[in-house]
Amino acid sequence: MEHQSISRRRGGGPSTRPVWVATAAPGPELAPLAAEIEADVLVIGGGIAGTATALHLAEAGIDTVLLEAGQPGDQATGWSGGLVAPDYIRHTPETIVTALGRHHGEMLTRMIGGSARAVFDLVERHAIDCDARQDGFYTPAHSEGLAQSQRGYADQWRSRGYDVRFVEAREARHAFGVERYCGALRFGDGSWHGTEAIHLLLAPLSPVCCPDAAERLRKPSDLAQEFLLRSYRAEEWPLWFAVAGAPCPKIQGPIFDSSVGMAEAAARGVGVGLVPIAMFANELASGRLKRPFAAEVPAGSYWLTWLKSREVTPGMRAFRDWLLDTLRAEVNESENGASSPRPMAKARRKPVKSASNKRRR
Repeated sequence: MEHQSISRRRGGGPSTRPVWVATAAPGPELAPLAAEIEADVLVIGGGIAGTATALHLAEAGIDTVLLEAGQPGDQATGWSGGLVAPDYIRHTPETIVTALGRHHGEMLTRMIGGSARAVFDLVERHAIDCDARQDGFYTPAHSEGLAQSQRGYADQWRSRGYDVRFVEAREARHAFGVERYCGALRFGDGSWHGTEAIHLLLAPLSPVCCPDAAERLRKPSDLAQEFLLRSYRAEEWPLWFAVAGAPCPKIQGPIFDSSVGMAEAAARGVGVGLVPIAMFANELASGRLKRPFAAEVPAGSYWLTWLKSREVTPGMRAFRDWLLDTLRAEVNESENGASSPRPMAKARRKPVKSASNKRRR
């Protein structure tokens, strides 16, 4: 491979070389295709799609050849903005279900939702020197109409277990350093650098309070007379009231950075907390906490994680299997429609053979 300078050509015209190609480290020497090659699968095109396809095929033990006319990554991939965006462009998780049907729509959403983590996993696993930064992705809203739509998009992603939230205008302006945006959709999934992760179960939020407070609460609008305990995510209570079909009052209660602390304050009568209800099944069963309303709002998921640098020990494997089996049993018993966590899979690795049919000049 050869990389040309990004400087202007003689005559003052702009460079036609992609910035990523012009500034990249030298690539591997690839021999031109000069004879017949036999393989189980031939992948034509060495962009991000072609190279990723060839890599996964080879790792699955399939004899694979990648054929590129020029230099790998010097066409559409090389002209990209270099962003990893785990989101649809013209669809949402719900509209894609309408277009493709429930099964295939949800399958595509899972693939897109996990794409950022998959990319950074590949970067780490193969020690790719590409100045990778894994710190989330924003889609800014340039109008109030788009901002309102993005609030709904965030709900759709969160209901499927992804760390997606709508950032209100003030936070977005602080993050971007400009005043023009009315908010933003923020994708945080994939930010656990250096870890493996298995999705366990969703973590919807619902109000909890002490028994005395529960006696006073007959309808969601009654919450306007209570102290509403809150987290740093200002959108949670408004989202819950929208689901409950009641106007959201002004939220003035104390802010907690821990659901455990918020639930404890609620149990002691300080106010009504909005917490991930699955965390406090024991307190609800004992009656120390009460759940006055059944309405709940999606707010993320529980995950089982461990360091990639840590070898999986028999004890870790036994705990993982016990946890997943227990969750599956509970899901089957409750028949609540939650998806079962997928077990880890092992892939055989095999090098990809590459060839170019363009000789170097």
